[in-house]
Amino acid sequence: MNNQKHISIIEAALIELEKFAVDSEYYSVNKKPISDFIEVLELLKLEFQNNPMYINERVLRATRDASAIIAKQFEETSFEKSFYDVIDFLYDIIPDYNKLKPLGMDYKKGNPI
Repeated sequence: MNNQKHISIIEAALIELEKFAVDSEYYSVNKKPISDFIEVLELLKLEFQNNPMYINERVLRATRDASAIIAKQFEETSFEKSFYDVIDFLYDIIPDYNKLKPLGMDYKKGNPI
């Protein structure tokens, strides 16, 4: 597992997200849903930095929540592409990622998210 490569992909998604928010008339890095996406990506990055062999399931499930929203609201943007680069490598390195259920109504009710 190439953690630095994965961290770089996550960081690229964070950069694209911030660019998207700055260029947008409607979104801000300080408001939802952008602030939630930043939180999910930052938590995922921390998991790869601190515990790459066991990524917290709640963080992975939160990425599933984020991907559903991004697919609906941010299609055809550079942010969507960079976020799906993250999702692609999660599918590649975590065999059961596709079986995880989104957090849904449990979002923000547990640790760490």
